Amino acid sequence: VRDPAAGFFFRPASRPRLLRPRACSSHKAAHRFFVAGSTLSGLNGVFARVVPLDGEKLAYRNALSGWRLALGAATWSFADALERERFSHPGGTVLPGAGLKWSRVEVGRGTPRDASHSEAAAAIVTTSSDDDDQAAWLAELPWQVVYVGDERRVR
Repeated sequence: VRDPAAGFFFRPASRPRLLRPRACSSHKAAHRFFVAGSTLSGLNGVFARVVPLDGEKLAYRNALSGWRLALGAATWSFADALERERFSHPGGTVLPGAGLKWSRVEVGRGTPRDASHSEAAAAIVTTSSDDDDQAAWLAELPWQVVYVGDERRVR
């Protein structure tokens, strides 16, 4: 039972006990990911699992925009429809992060998918001297990356 005033869940019983919300964890690869919150429209949407390219452990593609989400040897990355890597962050799990976990790969310096991740890491932009530019690239980040474990959940 949810108590809207407290914002917590309680188990109905003679004496209610507080149940804490649990974080999601999984050791299985997602069937899909739902990505939202970016000002880049191609980055938002449903990414369905596809066959990984060489050097990728897992790969997902947004059928509407052509963007790809992939886990390489130790790095998650988003690549645009032109196969340029746009965002990356350290991987190591089957669940990618969201928001500030991602770093932007400078447009024009993004590497094609067949290039090594060490080359891509050299192109990562971590700071900006201009506050407006900083706000603009923060708005481009994928702020919500939602694991969809059951393929019947999203159509």
